[in-house]
Amino acid sequence: MSRRAFLDRRECIESRIKIETEKNQEEKFLQSILPHHIASEVREDIRKVIKNMNRLHMTHKPFNK
Repeated sequence: MSRRAFLDRRECIESRIKIETEKNQEEKFLQSILPHHIASEVREDIRKVIKNMNRLHMTHKPFNK
């Protein structure tokens, strides 16, 4: 049981590191093609869209009663 927990934890940490690396690469790429102020606006617009999608998803009821 503890081996499985260790492997799960290891996989979780590896996934977090991979995501963080990809986020850094994305940020560097965005900054390399857009001026800083435009990149900031793009980031904020993306966050707003995701926030709205999450809000709509949470209010959606999968079953009608």
